[in-house]
Amino acid sequence: MSERDNQRRGRDNAVGQPQTATSGSSAGRDAWLAELVVFLTYPEAYLRKTEKERQQFEEWIHSEIENRFVSREIGAVVVALHWYVESTFGRRGLLDHVCEVEPEKAELVSRKKLSKNLGAGRRGGCGGDVAEAIIRHCADHPASDPDRAARIGRLWVAAYREQPPWSSDDQTVEPADPQEISKLIDPSCWSELTAPGPLAGTAPDPPGEENGAASPSVQLERLQEELSTLQDEKTRAERTVEILQAALGEANADVADLRAKTAAARQTVEELGWRLSQAERQRDNERSEAGRARALVAQHREILAQLLAYLELADVGRSTAEELVSRFAGTTIEAPTAYLMLRQKINTAAPPTRRAFAVYLRVHADLTGNTPTRLADSSGMSAELVERLFTADYVPDSAGALAIAEAVEADPAHTRQLHRFANEDVDYRAIQEEFQRIVARDHVRKRIRNLPATTGKALPRILACFAMCVGATTIVVWIMFPNIFPNDSYLAYASGAKPEMLPRDCSTRRGVCNGFSPDYKWTLEPQQQITTTLKTQNSFSPRTLRGKLATAATSNKCPQAHFTWELSFSGTKATGALSKEKPSRELDQRLAPRPPTIVLTVHRTDNQPCPAGFYWYDAHVTGDSQYVGN
Repeated sequence: MSERDNQRRGRDNAVGQPQTATSGSSAGRDAWLAELVVFLTYPEAYLRKTEKERQQFEEWIHSEIENRFVSREIGAVVVALHWYVESTFGRRGLLDHVCEVEPEKAELVSRKKLSKNLGAGRRGGCGGDVAEAIIRHCADHPASDPDRAARIGRLWVAAYREQPPWSSDDQTVEPADPQEISKLIDPSCWSELTAPGPLAGTAPDPPGEENGAASPSVQLERLQEELSTLQDEKTRAERTVEILQAALGEANADVADLRAKTAAARQTVEELGWRLSQAERQRDNERSEAGRARALVAQHREILAQLLAYLELADVGRSTAEELVSRFAGTTIEAPTAYLMLRQKINTAAPPTRRAFAVYLRVHADLTGNTPTRLADSSGMSAELVERLFTADYVPDSAGALAIAEAVEADPAHTRQLHRFANEDVDYRAIQEEFQRIVARDHVRKRIRNLPATTGKALPRILACFAMCVGATTIVVWIMFPNIFPNDSYLAYASGAKPEMLPRDCSTRRGVCNGFSPDYKWTLEPQQQITTTLKTQNSFSPRTLRGKLATAATSNKCPQAHFTWELSFSGTKATGALSKEKPSRELDQRLAPRPPTIVLTVHRTDNQPCPAGFYWYDAHVTGDSQYVGN
């Protein structure tokens, strides 16, 4: 649509619906300026008003200029600049034009800047830099009047008493006379016009637009131009929409991919967190078991050393020792035989008390892996003296004996007692009482009851000592090789709904594994219920039911799955529920002696249309150990 068409449409609107100060149709504080520019552009619209409407409009304009500006001349400059902008680019078009040809000056013609300089924002009128930008860039418009800049320059000189900023240095601009100023801002001067017509500086009507009416051919041409423009805009808009839709589709695909990766990463993190917690729990259990095992090994090592020492105090001959060895030849435990043969390395001519002291320290040294050379470094004695100590040919002083005892982790109190026996004449009654104190312990007394009746007083006690050695060594072997004497057993499938057995490394578990997995999985549909009977695989007395019940409800496959479970054994029941909020339960359930079977019942109570897994990890029972040789 051409600029002339825009001017014609604005004039038709002004003529059809004139705006007045009293009608209230103009909004904002600059409504007077906008209406004044309309009547300056289309004066015939003003001439069609009634006398009363003209008088009201004149009073309104005079009041606004007098209240908003320092002088009438400054008000005339603001009106002329505003008229120049609206008759060429318009405020938005001027900003677009400046951004294209001189972007560094765009701030001077921004919406905020123009509202402040071409309205009521400043009583001093428009700033010189803004006025210069308006004059320079509005002149680029095809509809710009070449004399418009000169007229505004004369108004500027009359208002500010200085040359306009856009004039050259060799040019002198004369101020505008009062008549020219009144013709611009005083509507009463427009009454001299006797017929509608443009003011000075406006263009005449184009051909075919006499008396404000366009011919049908001109109207048709305008409509065709408007239709062509609208079609072009529609095509550009459709192309833009297609580009945006393609970009949106790509963005949605990227978002979906990122969400899938995020979900997979979150699931991996959850699985790794669960594995880490399991590993930490297993590490803590192993540390605790290792501590208990070390304490138990130290206890039984001390008992073994004391009993072998008192065996020497009893002064058992070689034939008696061979008889004891042959009596227990059917056992698979060879440690007592090896320690009884220590007498082959001991000076048999030495007193029994000295031999007992040597055997006591030698047993501790062998079981803790200390050689004479290493003990010589820690005790301050030579390796030769340590060797003589172990053969009962030498007894060190008290400090040396305690240094050796500390190095081999022997009991200091018992070391001092045996050291005193080895250096002094002792009362054998005290030795016999100490021996009775050791063998009177509960786990020793059980061995003594099963010994065969023999004559004499020394041999039963010697047999009791040797039986204790066998039992203590058995316990040591059980600590060092736990898989020989199992104290727990996995649960095997017996009947009912058969679960899936998941792969598992049996080398990480103590007790019986036999290559089978103790991890089970049941897959249930919505509202499905299953029952499975499990049984233990060892003949010991199970005491505690262990493992971990869990569900995969935390995954994205079936997040709303909900299960209720029940374990039945020996007339006792344990129940619970698993869901996304509570996905697992550790089992630590005490059992009655020898339950025949364990029955698991699982009911899935949700209606989500997807299969969900129910797991029993590390399904096993623990109980009393059985020792070889009982």
